[in-house]
Amino acid sequence: DVQMTKLQNIIPNLSSLVDDSEKLCESISKTCKLADNVSSKVRQLDLAKGRVHQAIQRTEDIDDLKKCVDGVETALVQEDYETAAGHVHRFLTLDQSILKEATLDSGGVDSATLKLSQAEQQMKLIVHEQFDAAVASQNRQGVERFFKIFPLLNLHDDGLQKFGKFLCDQIARNSAENLADALRNKDDKRSGVIYADTLTLLFECIARLLESHKPQVETYYGPTNVFPLLKMLQHECDVQAKKIFSQFSEEREVDAKLQQVRMAMHPTKAVADR
Repeated sequence: DVQMTKLQNIIPNLSSLVDDSEKLCESISKTCKLADNVSSKVRQLDLAKGRVHQAIQRTEDIDDLKKCVDGVETALVQEDYETAAGHVHRFLTLDQSILKEATLDSGGVDSATLKLSQAEQQMKLIVHEQFDAAVASQNRQGVERFFKIFPLLNLHDDGLQKFGKFLCDQIARNSAENLADALRNKDDKRSGVIYADTLTLLFECIARLLESHKPQVETYYGPTNVFPLLKMLQHECDVQAKKIFSQFSEEREVDAKLQQVRMAMHPTKAVADR
């Protein structure tokens, strides 16, 4: 009886808890709907923000495009090739998909794109010709000037190959001069080590060139492009070193002396070979 009495006393409280739970569920349901509505509005705002950003980017790109056209034409007339290449580089970095969309909407954009594409081809031709002319005339400043322009036109490989060949030609010429000087001074007090000295001068020449031009390559072409240049210089170093050793072998009659050594070490075999 006592337990039944306690149970009867609890029942009214349970009814109150049920009512409170239902009210809580209803409140949570309303909060969820509100949160969904807010999230939907936020997503719409994000979408609108993205479209506004695209519109701004498109406007800025079109404005840059027109500035590039005016700038590149003026720079080419003034033979300011660095500035002209800079405008072409800016054109090449623009979002091409945006330019294509803009071309459909505006004939002016299409005309500007065509002019800059023509300027790009013109600049590529100019840079190749001017670099070759600077090399032919041994114009070091001209070589370095146009070497820096190649990357602006996305011609990294061409620039490295041409500049590498230019440096290799310098190494070959310097090595030939040093070897000729060594042969003229065979009676000098260092005559016994003239070929070792010539090799040392070869290595020093390459080291100076690397020390001088490595920062340029890293700055304008990127650190990863130093290694391809090193490979070219290493190959030229091997070529010149072989020439020096060949002259050394001929002058000092290395092959004949080696044959004498073999005969002295294996006289029986040497007689049989005869």
